[in-house]
Parts: sequence; C-alpha cells; structure tokens
Amino acid sequence: MHQAPGPTSEEARDLLSTAAAHADGARLAALCNAVILGFQTAVSRVLGRDFRGLTQLLIREVGEMVRLMYGDSLDGAPFSEALARLVLDSGLAREVEVQQQDGGYRVLLRGSVFRPLHRVLQSRGLTYTLSPEAMIAAALYAAHRRSEAGDGRVDVEARIVDDYTVEVILRPRGGL
Repeated sequence: MHQAPGPTSEEARDLLSTAAAHADGARLAALCNAVILGFQTAVSRVLGRDFRGLTQLLIREVGEMVRLMYGDSLDGAPFSEALARLVLDSGLAREVEVQQQDGGYRVLLRGSVFRPLHRVLQSRGLTYTLSPEAMIAAALYAAHRRSEAGDGRVDVEARIVDDYTVEVILRPRGGL
C-alpha cells in the first residue's frame, strides 16, 4: 500500500499563514465546516455510523499538522496549558476549560467555530466522536502522552452539552 508523505513544516506554516490572511474568518470557518461535514458523511456511508476505526489514524495525522503549525508555542507546556493556548490563539473557541479527571481530561469548549456543524451532525444522527474540537484535543493529548509515556494511543468522546458548549473526554487508550 502506498502511503502519501506527510506535510513539511514549511507547508504547515504556509497553510496557517494563508488561513490567517483571510479577512473574514467566519467565512473560512463555514467552508471548513462544509468540508468536515462532507468527510464525516462520506465516511459514515462507507463504514457505518460508528467509524472509530479511523480515530487513531486521524488523531496521529491531525497531531502532526498541529505540531508543525503551532509547535513553537506549545513545546514544553503541560497539556492543559498547551491545549488552552492552542484553542484560544487559533480562535477555535471563545472559552476553554481543561480539567484532569479519572486518569485523563475533561475539556469544555464554549463558543466553538464549529457549532453549526454540531447541529447538522446531530440532525443526521452521526456519531459525534470525531468532532473537529475532539480531534484537535485528542491529537495534542496523544502527542503529550507519546513524549511522556511513550504511548500516544488515546480514546476520545465528544458530546454537545448545550448550544454553546462541547465536552470532550480524553483518556489513555482503553480508559473509556
């Protein structure tokens, strides 16, 4: 099986600076919502409603992109601090709360740019585990676990608490 090479750090920084150059971030977020919704819908049609088999691969790939794009500002910081900085600096959500819980973390994101996507996914009855916020949080958590414990496999669950809040639960693999 041929595997496509991952992005270089220069390519990742170019993606970040190109997105940042857009004056209307709301329009860019809407386009990203459409791409993610299309991806999740297509994958669910092929693999069924529960497509957790892709979770570890996606977490690893998203983690590599996050590291290349934001690594300088995240390196060396504890997970909770690094995630809060990433969420707020990127504009992913207006507020973030990271709590240690049962050997993992509970993350509350308020005012996510992906709120419109949440409503559409719910209306289609799609499994919510792979929300964009959950993928990003899990990717960063997995990277921290790899550097600290040597094992970056993580379990992730996400749910919509209310129209403004997303809850993400992160645990070492086998912990949920």
